[in-house]
Amino acid sequence: MAQVPEQVLAWLYKVLHEYQDVQRTYTDTARTLAAYPSLSPRTEVYTSETGASALLLTLSGTLPVSFRGTVYRFPVKLWIPKLYPQQPPTVYVTPGTDMMIRAGQHVGVDGRVYHPYLRDWANMWDRASVAEFLEFLQQVFAKEPPVISKVQQQQYQRTIGRPSPPPQPGASQAPPSLPPKQRIGSVEVQPTAGGDVPPPRPPKPGGQDEQQWPQRSSSRDVGPNGPPLPPLPHERDAPPRQEGYRATFPQQQPPPRMQYHAQAPPQQPYQQAPPQPQYVPQQTYPQGPQPQEPPPQAKKQPPPDLLSDPFDIALARPPDAGPAVPAPPIPPNPEKEHLLHALSETLVQQAQRKVHQNLSAMAPLQAQQHALRAAQERLEAEIRQVDQLDKVLASNEAILRRSIQDCDRTISNAKSKPPPPIDEVLIAPTMVANQLWTLCAEEAACREAMYVLQKAVDRGRVGGNDFVRQMRALGRECFLKMVLARKCARGLGLETN
Repeated sequence: MAQVPEQVLAWLYKVLHEYQDVQRTYTDTARTLAAYPSLSPRTEVYTSETGASALLLTLSGTLPVSFRGTVYRFPVKLWIPKLYPQQPPTVYVTPGTDMMIRAGQHVGVDGRVYHPYLRDWANMWDRASVAEFLEFLQQVFAKEPPVISKVQQQQYQRTIGRPSPPPQPGASQAPPSLPPKQRIGSVEVQPTAGGDVPPPRPPKPGGQDEQQWPQRSSSRDVGPNGPPLPPLPHERDAPPRQEGYRATFPQQQPPPRMQYHAQAPPQQPYQQAPPQPQYVPQQTYPQGPQPQEPPPQAKKQPPPDLLSDPFDIALARPPDAGPAVPAPPIPPNPEKEHLLHALSETLVQQAQRKVHQNLSAMAPLQAQQHALRAAQERLEAEIRQVDQLDKVLASNEAILRRSIQDCDRTISNAKSKPPPPIDEVLIAPTMVANQLWTLCAEEAACREAMYVLQKAVDRGRVGGNDFVRQMRALGRECFLKMVLARKCARGLGLETN
């Protein structure tokens, strides 16, 4: 992995201040530049399909791809949106002047790249990245190159659009050759429409030379040298026959003319001998040999299916052959071995890559697992503390409710009882308590008298000498009452502070 210059990283962090997630965008871009040094960052104005324009970060350059053993560099351009990583990047193929876009399954006519990784980006944006997407893009371009040379495309179009050479004059325009003249007593031979070779001519009844009776096909369809022949008189009413040969002689004065009809049986193998023809003489000749029935045709075996049948196909052996020798082993197919080897290497590489990815992802997952377990233990401890606090609060709540019920009961009982006499309430139950009550009352009276005397002096109603004499007497009396009251309180066990 190449090292990204510090100046580029500083510029990159500076231009990403308007992005939503600056740290994530900066990290993914830096990793992409380190993994693919052929890409360079820059900022350009991007206009979307809706017409909105924005200044976005772009990564433009070439993507190295190994295609058929050779490394090619395909030009690409990535636009990073402002909402990255919530939104996927927009990727285009930017061919040069001598190249053109080769539209395929993942590349559109305009050069935009479509891939399931970009389609599912919204569901996995938290773990998706540009570097990982470029790895998948390399695999796609290794199977389907996104660009093609214009020279090769033009040569291919010229090869497809080249017209076929015109037919040579006189090759197929020549008229058909004229048939040979027919002699009296001979038969004209009509070749069959299918071009099959007719069977050998039968011998003439009576032992005459075989060369005097040429062959004639029984088919009366259109031949290559003329129009169709009209049906014979005896063929108009007679039903058509599918197999066998027949020879007919028209009713004509001598010299007679014999019509010979021969028809090959359909779908007859070449190894079988043709059936003997039949002769039907007319009035001027005696009856010839009786027609013979053709031998029954052997049922044709269907050809073996070499694609689905096993390799051990039973072959015909002559009856006089020796013991069966086992067939030699089938030699290995080199192309199949090569394909299996390439497939196994690809599967092993993919498995190793997946194992490496899983092992690299295990460390953060284990750290998260430890953190989650620690958090779970803390939560369980807090839950136990909350349960204990709940029990304590429930106990205190029960005690408080019982106390409130007791207070309500006491208040209701107090309201139902008659009020006590005020004299019994204010009189102390013991003599010392009664003395303490009296001393406290007298002390309070002395203090009140001193306060009134001071107010009178302030208003000028009491002279100075009287004020001093009365104030001194009241102070002495108040002090004695106070000392005696504290002594009684200590005897009763009360606080004297």
